Amino acid sequence: CHFSREGYSSVMPKIRSIGHVGIRVRDVHRSVLFYRGVLGLKHIISEGEFQAFEVGDTHLCISKGRPRKDLEFDFTTDDVETLNRKLGTIGVHVSKVKRDRHSGHRSFYFIDPDGHRVYVHTAHPHPMQELTDGE
Repeated sequence: CHFSREGYSSVMPKIRSIGHVGIRVRDVHRSVLFYRGVLGLKHIISEGEFQAFEVGDTHLCISKGRPRKDLEFDFTTDDVETLNRKLGTIGVHVSKVKRDRHSGHRSFYFIDPDGHRVYVHTAHPHPMQELTDGE
């Protein structure tokens, strides 16, 4: 993909973070119980069929609708193995913890009440080195 920078300032405003990730669920109340009660996410907005949770600088937004099976997002944690074990112990479907040979992350996925496959990875090291053109 090639874009011309002609006519643009040489300095673009910096993108700070991902603001929102949205998922559709069949039963909003059941999903609130899962994401707040089981995962312990901070519940920040409750407006009927729209709910939001704060996850770092990002909001996970839940609304009533038909769940999408091709949805992809992930969480990070400092202790992948313990989270995997605790979720499995309470009956959440979890995969085995694996190490990615490219990124070095240890990760697993769980299935939420609407069948979304949600991955959990070890936290990213900070600061990460930025790639330059040609890398």
